[in-house]
Amino acid sequence: MIYQYDNSIIAIKNNHISQRNIGGPVTDLALKIMKDAEYKDLDYLCNYKGKSKHGKNLKSATYIIRDNNNKIIGLLCLNIDYSDYYSIKESIDKLLPENVYNKDILSIEDNRISENFNDSIEQLVRDSLKQININENIETNRLSQEEKIEIVKQLYSRGVFLLKGAVNEVTNQLQVSEATVYRYLNIIKREEKR
Repeated sequence: MIYQYDNSIIAIKNNHISQRNIGGPVTDLALKIMKDAEYKDLDYLCNYKGKSKHGKNLKSATYIIRDNNNKIIGLLCLNIDYSDYYSIKESIDKLLPENVYNKDILSIEDNRISENFNDSIEQLVRDSLKQININENIETNRLSQEEKIEIVKQLYSRGVFLLKGAVNEVTNQLQVSEATVYRYLNIIKREEKR
């Protein structure tokens, strides 16, 4: 089966919540689910924080659809806009003394898992670079080869290179040639096999 990661959304309802459309690319979390062994036995992820492309916080869940061979063939993603409720909660929190209740117990957010909804591969690559603390304004010509390989390695581990066009965008961001990125990927894959 050939995956269409760069235009993977085949159906959507209430897209005003996530601001995504049919034909949009997968999210950073979807790539991670496909690539990371940590998710290989999970059937779903619930109650994690999503973020729309305009920065709105969402409560999200992803249900993993598998074939008879346990291979992932799709994802059903649900997103709920709780922003009004969060505003009310923050207002109440400001009014109450801190010892009235334990905020950690009432918190429903799992900050270990998050998802960003992008509408282009370019934005997904830029956001992935930000998540690994690579600033857009960084002078990439000052990075050593080892630092660039580490950046490509982190992007690879996040599944970014599953997207058609990701190599081109990474070359633009790191200001290296496509051949260099492919060479780094070969180095990473060889290390992975050891």
